[in-house]
Amino acid sequence: MKLKQLVVAVSLSLGLVACGGGGSSSSSSSDSSYDFKVTAVDGYLNNAIVTATCGTQTFTGVTDENGEVQLDTNGIDSKDCSVVITANPDGSTTDMDTGETYAAGELYLLSPAGQSGNLIASPFTTMVSLLLERSAGSINLATAIQQIADQFGVDVSVITGDFVAAGNVKAALKATALLPFLPKTAAEFAQVAASASAHQCAIH
Repeated sequence: MKLKQLVVAVSLSLGLVACGGGGSSSSSSSDSSYDFKVTAVDGYLNNAIVTATCGTQTFTGVTDENGEVQLDTNGIDSKDCSVVITANPDGSTTDMDTGETYAAGELYLLSPAGQSGNLIASPFTTMVSLLLERSAGSINLATAIQQIADQFGVDVSVITGDFVAAGNVKAALKATALLPFLPKTAAEFAQVAASASAHQCAIH
C-alpha cells in the first residue's frame, strides 16, 4: 500500500478528509532514578498506561499531568524498546488540553523501537509504527519518519518530538485531528496494518 493510501485509510487532518476507521516492572514519574522517560502527547495524556516492550521484557507505568512517566528498565536502552499507550480501564485517562477522557478500548498510541533517549508517543509516532508494520521491513525507521513528516507537511523533528512543549500549534492541531481516526486497540492496529486494501475517501 502506498503511503498516501495508508494515511487516507487511517486518517489525515486539516487539508484532507479522513476515513474512519520476560519480566515486568512498573514505574511512576516520581521515581528518583530511571532509564528513560516516555511522554504521551496529543495534548498531554494524564493517567495513561504506558507499556514498554524491550526484547522479552515489559515495563509499565502511568503518566502524570505532563503526560510523562519515568521507566526503570534495568539498564535496557530506550532504543531497544517499543512503547504502547492505552487508556486506564477506569476511564480516568485525560487529555490535559481538551479535558476529554478515555476508557479501555478508546486509545492506542505507539512509539517504535530504534529511537534513543526519552521517547514520545503521539498520533504521529503511531502513524510511523503503522507504516513500519505495513511495510514488513521494506523501509527503515528514518525513512518512515521522513515519509510521515512529508505527508503531514511538518519537520521530521515534529514526528518524534514534543510538539506541545515546542508550542507548535500547527502540529498540535494536526495530531488532534488525526487521533480519532487511529486504531483504538491492538487488534484494530493489526487489522489496519494487514489490510490488503485501503478504505476510500476523497481528498479535498
